[in-house]
Order: sequence, then C-alpha cells, then structure tokens
Amino acid sequence: MNVETIRDAWVIVKATGEIDLSNVSELRDAVDSALESSPEGFIIDLTDLTYIDSAGVAVVISAYRHASKLGGRLAVVKPSAPNVQRILDLIGLDMLPNIIVTRDTNTAKMALSAADAQASRE
Repeated sequence: MNVETIRDAWVIVKATGEIDLSNVSELRDAVDSALESSPEGFIIDLTDLTYIDSAGVAVVISAYRHASKLGGRLAVVKPSAPNVQRILDLIGLDMLPNIIVTRDTNTAKMALSAADAQASRE
C-alpha cells in the first residue's frame, strides 16, 4: 500500500494497493493530518485501491465522522476495483449525509468547492 497526500485547492489523501490491518496506520496518519490541515473538507482518493478490509473501512468512516463534527465535508473518489467498490456499497457509504462520492478527483474538488460556497452563503 502507498498513501500520498497531495496539497492542492483541497487536500487529497490518495491510497493505492491494499489496505489492511497490517498497514492501516499509514492511512489513519494521513487522514488525521488532512483533518488537521483542512478541517473544512478533504478528499480520500481510492481509485487505485485493490483491497480494503474492515480496518481500512473504519478509517474512512472515522474520517467522515470527524469531518462532520468539525463542520467539514469528506469527498471519496470511488475505487476502480469492483471488489473494493462492493464493500463500500455494502456499508452504504454514499448514503451518509454530507458525504460526496464521485468517480474522479476533479469532480470531488468541484463538489467540495460548491458545498463550501453554499455553506458560506448560509
């Protein structure tokens, strides 16, 4: 597994390969850093993820909960691997309120920017 943090208009945590109990701390550390530096919202890009176990799913759900508590949003870029997407579908990730699930990072950035602009007007 590889976790890369990209600092752009929005912080992007990009996870590739396999996430399981043996390496989930790398993802958790990157997510914690993203929450700290970008509490208004950030992106977790799972496009190139080939496997995720319950420990990895727990980090994604925890990221959503913490972002929500801070008044921020989380965008998740869908994985291209069907087995990983199936797990996210089973837990109902896209059904959570205030979460953005997209197919690519550009759409995620636009959706976060639109949500941020709307929140500023309210």
